[in-house]
Amino acid sequence: MKAYNLETARQHRDKITELYLHGLGISEWPSIVFELPQLQVLCLSENRLPEAPETLSRLTRLRALDLSGNLIQTLPAS
Repeated sequence: MKAYNLETARQHRDKITELYLHGLGISEWPSIVFELPQLQVLCLSENRLPEAPETLSRLTRLRALDLSGNLIQTLPAS
């Protein structure tokens, strides 16, 4: 199931496989991202995220990650 906003992600957290939150001006990582056990695709492009957290490694099913167009300078080693 695809979600294009945080409310849908929260309501269907066990079913979400793709989350698209691009161009929303997000400057902090939404905690719901780490509460989606089936997440395979995550798009947070064109936001204002300053960093990629170490906790990204917890997203073990993730196959595609788009962080383009953010303020991120480096990625965590994990």
